Formats: sequence, C-alpha cells, structure tokens
Amino acid sequence: MFLNITREEWKFLGAIWAIVAAVVFLPFVVGYFLTPDGSIFLFKPILRNSADYASYFSKIEQAKQGIYFFKDFFTSEPQPSGVVNPFYLLIGLFAKFFNLSNAAAFHAASFLLIPVFLITAYRFVSFFFEEISKRKVGFIFLIFGSGITMWGSWAFSLTILINPPHFIASLTLLMLIFMFSMYFFENHQLRYGFLAGLCAFLLISFHPYNIYTIVFVPLAFLVTEYITDRKIHFNHILHYISVLIFCMPPLLYYMWVFNNVAIYYQTLFLQNGTYTPPPWIVLADFSLLLVLAGFGVRFILGQKDRKKRHIFLMVWMASQFFLVYLPISTQARLFQGLGVPITIFAAYGFLFLRDSFAQKIPGKTLFTFSNVALVLLMWFSISRLFFIDAYYTNMGKNADSDVYITQDSENAMIWIRQNT
Repeated sequence: MFLNITREEWKFLGAIWAIVAAVVFLPFVVGYFLTPDGSIFLFKPILRNSADYASYFSKIEQAKQGIYFFKDFFTSEPQPSGVVNPFYLLIGLFAKFFNLSNAAAFHAASFLLIPVFLITAYRFVSFFFEEISKRKVGFIFLIFGSGITMWGSWAFSLTILINPPHFIASLTLLMLIFMFSMYFFENHQLRYGFLAGLCAFLLISFHPYNIYTIVFVPLAFLVTEYITDRKIHFNHILHYISVLIFCMPPLLYYMWVFNNVAIYYQTLFLQNGTYTPPPWIVLADFSLLLVLAGFGVRFILGQKDRKKRHIFLMVWMASQFFLVYLPISTQARLFQGLGVPITIFAAYGFLFLRDSFAQKIPGKTLFTFSNVALVLLMWFSISRLFFIDAYYTNMGKNADSDVYITQDSENAMIWIRQNT
C-alpha cells in the first residue's frame, strides 16, 4: 500500500510528525513544569473534553484490574451490566503489560496513533495527487487546514490530533473505509471491499457516532453515480451492503446496551448534546477553505479524465454538510471527516491558482509566495490551537484549576480506595 512513497517523502512525513507531536504534547510538558507546590498535574487539558478524561482513565484502570465490561463509576444509577469498549480495553491491557499509569498509557496511545494517522492521510492524499510536490501541498492542507474559529473544529485533522486517542483512531479508520471503497469503485477488487468492511467493523465497535457518515455518504455517491452514468452499478451496491453488514454486529450490540443499560444511553446521547451552530456560522468559519475548494472543484470539473474518486470526494463534501444538521443530539460529532474533502479540494484550488499565475509572475517569486502561503497556513492553524491552550501560562497561579489536584486530595482518594 505504501510502496510508491519515496525516501524523500518519508523524510517529509517525519518532519510533519515532529511538528504535530510538538503541537500535541508541548502543552502537557509546560503544564507539568508549571505545577504549583503541593499539587499534582493530571495530564489533561481544561478545554479539550476535560471532563471526559476521568471516564477514559477509569476505563483504562478497570482493564488493568481485569474488568473488561466497563461500568460508569461517576453515577449512582443502577447498571445491570458493564459495556465493552475494545479501544480502551486494549489501552488498559497495554498499560497493564508495561506497568504504565492510566495517563501515561492514554498519551502513549496518542503518540503511537499519530504516525499511523499521518501515513494513512498521506496515502489518502497520494490517491489524488501523483506528483510528489503536489502530494506535499495536499498533505499540508489536510493536516493543517482549519476553520477560522473553533465552531467546526472537529472537521479538521489537527484538532482531532490534540483530542483523545479514540478520535485519532476513528478518523484514521473513516479515511481507510472511504479510501478502500474508492479503490473498489475503480478497480472492483474484492480485497478492498473486505478491508473497507473490516475497518467499518472496528470503527463502529468503539465509536458508533460515525455510522451516519458510513451509511449516508456512500449512499449519496451511489445515487449520484446512477444519475450521472444513467446506469445501476450492482457491484457497487453490493459493496455498500457488505460494508453495512460488517457494521451490524457492533451496532446490534450497542442497541442491546441502550435497551438494557439506560445510563449508558443517557450519558452517550442525552447528556452529551453537541449541536451544530447555524449554517451561516459554519460557512463563515470554513469560508477561506471553501473559497479555495470552490476553485478546486471547478478545476476537477474541467478535467476530462476525472475519476470516480473525484466524484466521491465531491459527494462526501456536499452530503456531510447536511449530516451535521440531522435531528439528533450529537450533530457536531458528525463534523469528523468533513475536513478531508474540503482540504483536498482546497489544495486543488491552491495549485490551480498557483498555476494560473505562473505566466504572470516570475517562477522564483511565485515559488516563494506559494511556500510562504503554506507556512502561514501551518502557522495560523497551530497558533489558533496554542491560543486555546494559553491558559497553561497561568496554571501555576491556580492550584484549584481543572488540571491539578492538591497532594492532600490525592492522599484522601488513595485512602478511600484502599479502605472502601
């Protein structure tokens, strides 16, 4: 799968990995060294789903203790059964094997998943750009492209990478599902259909929110394909059905859980309201990238050799904008993945504009300008995240902040654990 990635490209990937790792982990390093006297740093952020971290650490701890059906210990509601989460079960077993703390195992999972995500993302981009220089541009857009504000932040890669590791794993698997599906739509090799289905099974087993994207985006593509080709591609329909069949076992399990463990459904959906802001806010947030993406779509539509992959990408971008307004309480979670087609088309648009100015601007000047633009894209995306994490500079002044507990509090918790 990665045979056509050159040594030069691997070095480029290594450089991007170093930048991303610094963005993800530097705030925790700073937070640790700013720990007030008599306090303990919890290695969790304030604004990035901070309250959820206790739940993730709890699952890891339960797995370390040999409890594989996790219960929610942050409620007094009855729980007739625990719930399997294979992702955090694996992290817990990993922590037990290497004798790691919950926080260390949690962040180690992110550290290990980031290169997997980057390689997958680069392979995804390589599917659309054959020239190495264009691949690099597309990859920079995919990793560092972002909105202006944080309203639709779950759509974009860098925001996903600074979040808990299951977000990284879920976006990686979502890209693999659609990449293998596009391979199948163009080559009709059964192994790609199987791999897409396997990735769908793994994804839904720990992140069922993505089922809407898996169901509706390929369905929209099949409808679009029928309209444009005036032909029913039965093998494509069979592929779609097979992917849904792979999704069924974890979906049926979650349906059983929702019916029998009421608190799980309440926590996952009723108390986890993440609503999408009005369309004008989303469009304004994505406006810069959407303008470039518009030029990219225009460029692709003007090509006679456009392929199924390009049509699929257009359908993905258009249909997921509608998915984020489904009448459910977890709308904003459906932003995940939307940034992939937007940023790839934005890269097409950027390259289209660069080539359009090639005859008007001297080559060296144009080269410098385009590189400066890419650096500014990276700088804006990174600085935007560091602005959110700016509270780390003042954490040392507040021992009662959400990321610290006092030594006395920890001692009290240890006593309770050992004596109850």
